[in-house]
Amino acid sequence: MGWMRDDPVPRACLECGRALTTGRRAFCSDHCKENHTWATGKRRPVVAAATRASYDQHREATIAGQRAAAALSASDREDLRHW
Repeated sequence: MGWMRDDPVPRACLECGRALTTGRRAFCSDHCKENHTWATGKRRPVVAAATRASYDQHREATIAGQRAAAALSASDREDLRHW
């Protein structure tokens, strides 16, 4: 059963198909990895760091929404919940 462990076909780069070296798992180079990532649309979006100003604006908007909901009559709030 030792023949089942032998891998007659070397693993290949997912992008270009070249044989992979021992240390590489999916791509033969960083260039191929970058190309594949761009082509498949799997790049992570850059997330801007939250600033104090944007946090304060978000908090003010949240509080304003809560106040507006509290100002509704009971029947309007019930309709809003069902909606």
